[in-house]
Amino acid sequence: MVSFYLIIKKPNKFLFFYRILGGCNHMTCRCGAEFCWLCATYWKDHFSSSGEFRCPKQEISIEKQILTKDRNPSRRLYEHAIYHRNRRAFQNQAKQNENVKRLIGTIPLDRGTFFDTSLMKSQIDKREALLQHSYEVVKYVNYLHRVCEFIAVAADGYANNPIEFANSLYPFETLIFNMSQIFESGRGYQAIEQLNDLHKRSEKLIERLRHAVNIRKMHRIKRTGYVTS
Repeated sequence: MVSFYLIIKKPNKFLFFYRILGGCNHMTCRCGAEFCWLCATYWKDHFSSSGEFRCPKQEISIEKQILTKDRNPSRRLYEHAIYHRNRRAFQNQAKQNENVKRLIGTIPLDRGTFFDTSLMKSQIDKREALLQHSYEVVKYVNYLHRVCEFIAVAADGYANNPIEFANSLYPFETLIFNMSQIFESGRGYQAIEQLNDLHKRSEKLIERLRHAVNIRKMHRIKRTGYVTS
């Protein structure tokens, strides 16, 4: 559900609180004006002369979306906060596991009982290891999506030069293949160390690609006087 404020200037000025529940983007104001909540323009402007529906909101290229997303301070701080929130949640869960093992060791047992606390401790250790592995897997699956986004940027930027695109794509393909192999067969902390190494190598490639995009943009400004998508 999305909530937002919208101002309709004609025929009157309003400031209402709308709730969008999904579905069609057509809405009707209290004054009777029909509009699109996606682009905040009149609904009658969404149809061409042939009757075909078309939202006047302009499409933004994937290159511009990714660069804006990556350089937006608010979004970067938001993602940083989410990352540390998940990290704190994991650390809190690990502390709870340690506390459970400590409490199990304090259970008084009578002589001759067959209850073994070491078995429960080993099960908790396995659960904690699985939790750590799952956390790393989720983190790197999200990172794979980021790598794929920058591959799309390379495809857009090098569309007129297939050789340069192939040269920039091959290292990413190798890294993704290696990550997939670790996800399928890797175990324990060794797999986590391998993923961390691949993460550092991927960051270097992404920085190199981002630098190439910036240089291309500067050359385009000098040549044409403006930037296109």
